[in-house]
Amino acid sequence: MVRTRIRLALAGGLAALAAACGDSTAPTSHGQLELSATDAPTVHHHQYPDRSWGVQCTEPVTAQLRADAGHSITWLGASFSWYDAATDRLLLTRTVGADSLAYYWGSSTLAAGQSQDLLWDFWNTEPFKIRMDFQYRETGTQALQTATVNFTCAPPGKRMEGAYALSTINGVRVPAYGVNWDTLTFFPNLTYTTSGSLGDLGSHYGGTTGPDPYDVISESELSMPILIFGEGTGESWTRSGTTLTYVQRDCCGRPSKTWRFDLVGSNPQLPPPPVLVPSATSVTFTAQSGGPLPDVQTVQITASTASGGQQIPNLSWTATSACNNGVGCMNDWMVVSLNAAQTPATLQLKVYSTALPAGTYKATVFVTTNAAQNAPLPIAVTLTLTP
Repeated sequence: MVRTRIRLALAGGLAALAAACGDSTAPTSHGQLELSATDAPTVHHHQYPDRSWGVQCTEPVTAQLRADAGHSITWLGASFSWYDAATDRLLLTRTVGADSLAYYWGSSTLAAGQSQDLLWDFWNTEPFKIRMDFQYRETGTQALQTATVNFTCAPPGKRMEGAYALSTINGVRVPAYGVNWDTLTFFPNLTYTTSGSLGDLGSHYGGTTGPDPYDVISESELSMPILIFGEGTGESWTRSGTTLTYVQRDCCGRPSKTWRFDLVGSNPQLPPPPVLVPSATSVTFTAQSGGPLPDVQTVQITASTASGGQQIPNLSWTATSACNNGVGCMNDWMVVSLNAAQTPATLQLKVYSTALPAGTYKATVFVTTNAAQNAPLPIAVTLTLTP
């Protein structure tokens, strides 16, 4: 069985997508030649050298000879006819000679009980129908016979247009997971751009589809490269109303993050921002002035949904401190450190020095994230130095 591809093109008006096809048979005196085509051709958008857009329809055709043993047919040629999809007006006819057709099928003959396959590519810029007529002669006869197959290329669904803003990642409202914002903008020429910002410093990123993306970006089908973080191709896009959902998977195919984008201006119903949950809201140290340092104390930091239910991992956060009595706590008597910059994590509080006069020193550590509704979260720290 041979699978070959031939490319035939017709210049014209609007983008097209394969919608239907038919099967046709042509009898022989000893059996039957069957030609069949799929009812679900593969479709890709295509850009012409003049930058105009069209649609490429790929149609597989199978020929099978059902006849008595020892019989065969010989291919003599074929003709391909384009018709206007709306009016059935003939637009163009092209022919293929016997030698070329034999090359495309992989053989000049087809024996009883065997089959051959072709993969025909057609593209155009307006809706069209294709009629494929294959001429052949049965062994031992001189009669010219024809087998025909038809299919239609119709316009694609309405194109995606407009701007979609990132709303949630794994159900957490943006900003979350280090992403401050992101927007996908779709244009009528079947391209799109992305731009956004991530990280504490708000580093910006962005990109656009190339000049020839071959991607379907329409209301009925959404397939495009995902440019956020450069995470490969986005084959897990779904669309529901004014919402786009992209499932980002890890190396083993498991869902890693689910990105939700909503049409700008659609006022989506979103979950409330999460909350930061500390294991303690205050920490107290006691030591002798000029004496040994007290033990390090820790506060566990987690994040959960606003209802206090599901924990939220990997929520980015930072910690800063401020002193209440004019003494520089970070440099003179306290050190704040983290074992991780994402939840769940441990905030470590350590007294750096006791070389201060006896007395009480107070400070506040602020756990900060731009994704939680109770941030910055204050944690009170007290150092009591005895004489």
